[in-house]
Amino acid sequence: MPKSIQDKLRKVQTSGAAKPAKKAASPALGSKSPNGGRVISQDEVNERSSAIKAWQGGDPKPLEDLCQRMLAADPNSVFALTNQGLLYARNGDHVAAEQRYLRGLEIAPNDFTLNANMAKLMLDRRNWERAAKFSGLATEVNPGQEVGWLNLSYANFMLGRLREAEAAARQALKINAKSDAAMNNLANALKDQGKLHDAIGVYKEAIKLNPNNTMLYTNLCLAALYDADTPVSDIVDTAKAFARQFEAPVVSKRIPHRNTALPNRRLRIGFISPDFTIHAVMYFAESVLYRLPRQDFEVYCYYTYAGGDYVTERVKSLADKFRYVSIAHPERTAHQIQDDEIDILIDVAGHTAKNGLQAMCYKPAPVQVTWL
Repeated sequence: MPKSIQDKLRKVQTSGAAKPAKKAASPALGSKSPNGGRVISQDEVNERSSAIKAWQGGDPKPLEDLCQRMLAADPNSVFALTNQGLLYARNGDHVAAEQRYLRGLEIAPNDFTLNANMAKLMLDRRNWERAAKFSGLATEVNPGQEVGWLNLSYANFMLGRLREAEAAARQALKINAKSDAAMNNLANALKDQGKLHDAIGVYKEAIKLNPNNTMLYTNLCLAALYDADTPVSDIVDTAKAFARQFEAPVVSKRIPHRNTALPNRRLRIGFISPDFTIHAVMYFAESVLYRLPRQDFEVYCYYTYAGGDYVTERVKSLADKFRYVSIAHPERTAHQIQDDEIDILIDVAGHTAKNGLQAMCYKPAPVQVTWL
């Protein structure tokens, strides 16, 4: 089979598959210049710490200002290049972030934070080969840091290097035996090797450690669906456990619907999914979007993924409204859906990666359905 076709098939097969875990990029503090020169004064350390703390608290301006001042005084400041790259990455400017990280690596090629942050950036950009390269370098620089092994496991999993993904996840667990993220990556690698019983056991153990990790429930449901020995009742139990953990606590936050009760108006149908892209789901869903009679329905699409392609553009043309929404802020997403006065909300993902199920826990539409 030609490589281009293999790549397309793999993209279709994996984009809704079990979700690996990756570690967020880290700010750099630094105590010494990269060539072993001047030691940073305590006042400088305090200023850096204060700026990073403000950024972590949601105020990036002190860190932005500090980085700009430092680069004006010293264009080779590794601290400023690292953190300015991080700021760019968090604002979605991946090109500028990569430029800062690479410049920093020219000065300090063995800087762990720069290599780890570059790996995270490549994971976000779905450049799996470069993500594997930089996460591998991070583990060489500091093999005692969990983040390096976790991101190396993620990259190898996405490249189909399942044994390497498993090995990296196990190395992360040697460093932190209670890492639910490393357990998730290990279970994913085991699942795709056909070791379903082992994978299911690891997912369940990870949920015990962190019952607030939604990804674990999704991945456990997927693995159980593949396992002929898992009874349907176990999958239902996992779905109910998800509801107890994530729906029950927000029922009190539900807001009464304001939809207009006019019998002859067009109904507003919302579709929420991460798969408005080259994905097997769209082989079914796109034709429905195309054929819904617009004299009877308004179509809203809520896209829970940041990327896109030519299928995404087609879906945009088929929707009356197309909105990008964040799975990181389910309550905010629910409010957007409710403000749009959606009458029927259709989940087109289920328990697959980047689903919108947590937003649906808030019941933002009077009628909610799961399809496909």
